[in-house]
Amino acid sequence: MTTLKQLGKSIEFIPKDELTIDICMKAVRNEGLALQKVPCHMRTIEICTQAVQKQGLALRYVPYRMRTPNICAIALHQNLNAVSDVPSSILIEEPCWSIAQTYPEIIKYIPTTMKSMKFYMQAVKHHGSNIYQVPVSMRTYEMYLTAVKNSSYILQEIPLDIQNNEIYLESVKNNGSALQYIPVERQTYEICMTAVDTMGDALQYVAIHLRVLDICLRAVKSCLASVKYIPAEILTNDFYEKAISIRWDIIDAIPLHMITSKICIDSVINNGGSLQFIPFDFITLEICFIAVRNNGDAIQFVPIGMKTDELCIEAIKNDGRAILYTPPHIITLDTCIMAVKSHPFVIEHIPLEFRTVEVCNIAVRLCGSCLKYVPYDLLTVELCQIAIDNNKHAIEFIDPYLFNVSKVGSVNIRMVL
Repeated sequence: MTTLKQLGKSIEFIPKDELTIDICMKAVRNEGLALQKVPCHMRTIEICTQAVQKQGLALRYVPYRMRTPNICAIALHQNLNAVSDVPSSILIEEPCWSIAQTYPEIIKYIPTTMKSMKFYMQAVKHHGSNIYQVPVSMRTYEMYLTAVKNSSYILQEIPLDIQNNEIYLESVKNNGSALQYIPVERQTYEICMTAVDTMGDALQYVAIHLRVLDICLRAVKSCLASVKYIPAEILTNDFYEKAISIRWDIIDAIPLHMITSKICIDSVINNGGSLQFIPFDFITLEICFIAVRNNGDAIQFVPIGMKTDELCIEAIKNDGRAILYTPPHIITLDTCIMAVKSHPFVIEHIPLEFRTVEVCNIAVRLCGSCLKYVPYDLLTVELCQIAIDNNKHAIEFIDPYLFNVSKVGSVNIRMVL
């Protein structure tokens, strides 16, 4: 039996009078192609199914009468090359039909007599690349239109006299880069706008005369890198002021001489984190306040000389993690309480002198795992129970020498006397 487990085909060395259904099943489970050595009268539907699940090519040894749609589908899922052993009449039935439509290489095995116009249209609807299996004489306008809806690159295969705006729009809706297959003289404002809306980088394929302000703004909104395809005459202060309202991170791509106070303010209004890209000369207390009100974590990008008490408190109110970037002389018990209420895990970074009973209670009630950062002398039965009620895994942070902890589930803690 050890040999049998290792080599399925070793079944051929077992005397026929000693073969059993169980032995044959174990053999095909180990190697599907061992089915060819299984006596015909023992090739049950169960054994055949197990064989093709292991190796799809074992379908060739499945008795013809047992090649049902289900067993053929199992074989195809395991190995598409098994298609040559699937009966043609079975291939057009479910679930094999769904597989055949998914993989174009299978369609060629379906008899031509079974391939109607409806058949081809269904195949193309399922996957546009199936149009390559359709005879040129049977390819219709509707078929091409359907194909580009899910496989835009098919556009390059469509005869030029059939191409029109409807086909172009469907292509770029599916993938903006399909614009590269549309002749420059046939591109329109609508087609180009749709393309860059789908994929901003498609701006590189837009005809130069169509790279107008609106299209360039839409491209940048979709993909910041597309700014490199914008004509120099479009890259004005007006463009950047409009772009910053829809794409805050474009400030990092604006030439220094074109940055204005308005651009900086609009940038932090859009996203406080953009403060990191603002040149030092443009950073004011007003801009810093706007930034931290928008995103408390932006306090980390505020110059140290501008971190006033009021600014830091504003940042911590917005995002407790801002306390990590707050100067030590500004940190008080009140700011610590404010911080853990917003983000309990910041207790890890709070100075020990401010990890009071109140601060620890707030953190643990919000997140049981914060028990890990509670000072040893503040651990109580009640606090530990709160932590475990909040998160049963908090039990790992309880010192077994300090408490007697019973089983987790209905966790009960009592002080060791």
